Amino acid sequence: MTYDIKLDLAELDALASDLGTIIDEFEEAGSHADEAAESTGSRVLADKVRSFESSWDIRRGKMVEDIKSLQQNITTIAETFVDADADLATSLEDAGSNEPTPVGPGLPKAV
Repeated sequence: MTYDIKLDLAELDALASDLGTIIDEFEEAGSHADEAAESTGSRVLADKVRSFESSWDIRRGKMVEDIKSLQQNITTIAETFVDADADLATSLEDAGSNEPTPVGPGLPKAV
């Protein structure tokens, strides 16, 4: 039984890049909360926005860690696949260059 493994490396690279963009947005999200709080026009509402932002910082930090881990895993998968493919290609090329010694009547025996 044979299996074909197909990975779209361009898609994996694009996904890793998109995750990087998400990480950047999440890391900068706290600075937007102060702007939003100031623009409410109400001290009570501004306090609520800041309170939410403070609670959200903890959750957002955990999400950033998880997204960074996912990004690293995707990058590692792509790199490992490229390395394995190159190693297999080299092995096949090496095996093809080592042709067996022909044997038969009038030819020397293979050792």
